[in-house]
Amino acid sequence: MLGRLGTRSGAPPRLGLFRRARGQAGVSLIEVLITVVLMGTAMVAFCSGMFMMVKTSQVTQTKARLEGELRKLSEAVRVSTYQECPGVLDTAYPAPATLYSVPAWTNAPTTKVWHWNGSPPVNGVYNFVDNCPAGADTGVQKIQLTVTAKDGLKESIDIIKRKP
Repeated sequence: MLGRLGTRSGAPPRLGLFRRARGQAGVSLIEVLITVVLMGTAMVAFCSGMFMMVKTSQVTQTKARLEGELRKLSEAVRVSTYQECPGVLDTAYPAPATLYSVPAWTNAPTTKVWHWNGSPPVNGVYNFVDNCPAGADTGVQKIQLTVTAKDGLKESIDIIKRKP
């Protein structure tokens, strides 16, 4: 007659017939390794997601600050004196230093000036050229302002300035 643990009464247990009680079942090495690999993969994915969220937040914050700087700079250029054809491929349209100062976290802003060539619009679009058309200023300029953060992000805006 077999006893409770798979042994014959009074006889020593045989190999292979001994079973552990249900409450004492353990886990094998393979099961532990699979669990560790799955948990490690899940943690790497979670940490990558958190890193991307922080990076995206920083980029968004920098872009918002750049847009604020562009607003300040465009207002300073708007109230500055109109410059008639200062030269070919104009690269500077200085804003008054009393109205705009370059913050430490950005590089100096850049400007590019195009001049209206005086032709009528084609499909609602005016034609602007790099240099003064035929040496005469037509009284309308398109000015592109660009502000670049030290980390390389940039924002640009085009404004139209008319001769008063």
